Amino acid sequence: MNKNKEIFKIAILAALASLINLSIGNGSDQRVSLGIVVMIIMLHRDFSIPIIKTSIVTGVFVFLTRLIVFSTGGLLSTDIVLSYAIEIIFYLAYAFAYQLLVRKTESFYKSPLILLLILSDFFANTVEYFVRFYIYSREISHQSFWFLFVAALLRSFIIVVVYESIKDTSIETEDANTGLQIRLSQNIVSSLSRLMEDSSIEKNTKLVKEVEELKKDAEVLLKSFKG
Repeated sequence: MNKNKEIFKIAILAALASLINLSIGNGSDQRVSLGIVVMIIMLHRDFSIPIIKTSIVTGVFVFLTRLIVFSTGGLLSTDIVLSYAIEIIFYLAYAFAYQLLVRKTESFYKSPLILLLILSDFFANTVEYFVRFYIYSREISHQSFWFLFVAALLRSFIIVVVYESIKDTSIETEDANTGLQIRLSQNIVSSLSRLMEDSSIEKNTKLVKEVEELKKDAEVLLKSFKG
């Protein structure tokens, strides 16, 4: 499938998922959104999709989706638009950390995935937090970093659980398809064997040779499935 189509697919799904969030603090910005969860799960399933480009497109889609939803129930202000726009930085920062820890550095591959995701999420949240601190001149508090860690932990846990569930389902489906192919190959070999024993074709040398070749091909195919 075209990579651009995949990117837009991820962006749309992540934008919709970003509307589902759990508040974990008193501030409106302290929440666990599922947008990044969807993006990372889909990127982790296909390493050929460019993560930085995807994160930018996804961040913009999330931003626009939030504006559209908010505008249906309230009046947009500069502060609201700016607050939502800063979320794009979160997606981009997460992408940089994820690419460095998971995709690029082979030495990290042996580390638990959930640990790398927590680090990526916490880094992205911290970057976003300091941007907000710089723009709004907010006071830095240790409690805020605790909320950032909890958000990173929850999101990373959800990503790992969902990803492993999807992976297991894919493996089961693949095994079922392989089993079906094996049974079909066995039936082909059996049918060709019976055909070889049919006296009505014994006198047709050309037909016998063709059946023998088909039987050999079917046996090779069967061995490849079993192997």
